[in-house]
Amino acid sequence: MRIRCVGAILYLLIAGPAYAETASSEAAAEIAAATRNAAGSSATQGAISLDEHFTTNALDSDLEFPDFYQDLRGSLFHTFAQDKGYVRLGAAFQATTYDRIKIENDQSLILLAEAYRHLTDRIELRGTLTWRIASIGDDLRIGDLAIGTRTLSNDFGGALQLGFDLGSGNALILEAGDTVEHYGKARFQQNLIEPAKIEPDRNRLALGATWRHSEGKLRYGLAASAAFVGTEKIGDPPIAYPLANTVLRGEVHYQTGAGTTLEASLGVATLRGAHGIYEETRPVYSLLLKQEIKGGIELRGSLAGSYDLLDSDDPLAGWRQRLEVEAKFPFSDTVAFGVGVFHQREDNLLLRNTVRSNGIYVELAYDMRKNTSLAARADFSECRTSVIDIRKKTLDTFLGFRTKL
Repeated sequence: MRIRCVGAILYLLIAGPAYAETASSEAAAEIAAATRNAAGSSATQGAISLDEHFTTNALDSDLEFPDFYQDLRGSLFHTFAQDKGYVRLGAAFQATTYDRIKIENDQSLILLAEAYRHLTDRIELRGTLTWRIASIGDDLRIGDLAIGTRTLSNDFGGALQLGFDLGSGNALILEAGDTVEHYGKARFQQNLIEPAKIEPDRNRLALGATWRHSEGKLRYGLAASAAFVGTEKIGDPPIAYPLANTVLRGEVHYQTGAGTTLEASLGVATLRGAHGIYEETRPVYSLLLKQEIKGGIELRGSLAGSYDLLDSDDPLAGWRQRLEVEAKFPFSDTVAFGVGVFHQREDNLLLRNTVRSNGIYVELAYDMRKNTSLAARADFSECRTSVIDIRKKTLDTFLGFRTKL
């Protein structure tokens, strides 16, 4: 029984690291993808992928320029097994290169150090340190003119998680993480404008506590978290504001013998902007329903509503609601077809814009041999922004190669 409970705590620690909440969204996604299947035994793991894309909207705006681009990703991690835990060191990189619209090229490198240890039979500790450096290409719009910009960034992150086996299927996880984001001056295309700071430095502090009870295929619990974002002041009015976000929610996870998985959460979140610029409490929710049926077919639907603190175009934050429906159909042991649709609405809290997005994708995957696969995919999306009345449509297709080392 003790082994089962401690294993459950380890699963919770690996499944929900604090740094994924405090690092930038791109860094969190890259780290999660690179370490998803990493185990605690001594081993070296690596992966590399190369996707050749064609897009009808390289600038991701209402100025639609078609272009080809390549997306190269890789990771290499080594785990050193210890008597009561492990130490993991590794790195992950990404490079996106456009054929014509060079101003959109991006490169990033993440270095990761992670340690996990059983302090006692009932207590486990996990710590992570991350460093992400990136060269970010973007564009500055002046009417119908798009001027390329390039900004160098450094993100430093650290997190601690402490897991307690409370007995009788109960576990308590405490976590704290902090990320410092530093951006250099943006350099403009052909030096049309003097270098200037256009992205503020930020400090993201996150605290959390989660209690969960596991009983067979049922798991439920309560989670409380707080995020505090300090922001460098640039401009008047500022282009970004400091904020505080607190969340309290109940969670449930249930899996049946018939292949049905249900994950749901419901709670409340309060967002406060600095100097009383904004304060509101809203219900937050998420629902995931997954069904596996005869022949390996998988159906998946999800619904979520929460504050967007990372990717919003608003100086403060956005309120995002998203619906997704997906289906995957295996044609054989090596070939599978997938299709999915989504609808998303994001309300910019200070700008008062509403951004509505819809999209559909189709994908074909082929496992050439063990640890090596090919994928072909096409995504179509359309987006409309109210108030300023901007509309954009994008078709993105790619053929990709993936292998694990």
